[in-house]
Amino acid sequence: MPDLISPWAGRWRVLATMPEGGGYDGFIEIAAAGDRLVLRWDISDGVYHGVGAPIGERLFVSCSPFDADIAIAVISQTAHVLVDRQPMHLAGIDAFPTTEGFGFGRVVVDDRGRESLVYAEAELRVAAWGRDIDRHVLLVYELAGADAASARWTLGRSPAVGTERLTRER
Repeated sequence: MPDLISPWAGRWRVLATMPEGGGYDGFIEIAAAGDRLVLRWDISDGVYHGVGAPIGERLFVSCSPFDADIAIAVISQTAHVLVDRQPMHLAGIDAFPTTEGFGFGRVVVDDRGRESLVYAEAELRVAAWGRDIDRHVLLVYELAGADAASARWTLGRSPAVGTERLTRER
């Protein structure tokens, strides 16, 4: 089985563009926590916390300024992953993508529907949710070699998409 965790673990320099212009910069610490990744952004916009599910060359991340009640779920032909701080049963994801695959939807966990940010492709559904959906971020990272990655992301109910560029700190 391929190691999906270690290509992401470490300290990364981040440079981002906001959908409405401007941006932020700083650092992201990514650490392994079992079969998931825990992320901490220390950026010019503040401190954010996240959990991530690595699938192939991509990392799907749920992020918030709150360090609790952060979860992400990924359903694809090759993976069915739920990353949360407590055990839950994932029943499904209703995705209504609007911009570049991102949008708003619902995830059903423990027989309860929750509002979520979503990302969808032909055979893939991702849902991210947490305490305050309007301050929540869903990021889709892709590796670009051993020391670089990029992401597209969306914040809250906004249909706009921002970007991040990461460079590994050595």
